[in-house]
Amino acid sequence: MGLGLTQERLSEIAGFDVRFLQRIERGDVHMRIETLLRLAAAVGVRPETLLRESVLEPARPGRPRARRTAKRS
Repeated sequence: MGLGLTQERLSEIAGFDVRFLQRIERGDVHMRIETLLRLAAAVGVRPETLLRESVLEPARPGRPRARRTAKRS
């Protein structure tokens, strides 16, 4: 899906604490339907899209590259 959202930004949009969002990602909590609906609305998809099985690319070893920022004049 690749929206480029950080966990912090997604938690702001969905109205969750970032630590709660991290627990969801790790599978440490059982989500209520209301949580699923809020996450789907935050990323602009139908709730069933979040329930589909995903095929993820294999993790690449090493550290992520630093983000480039626009130069200030």
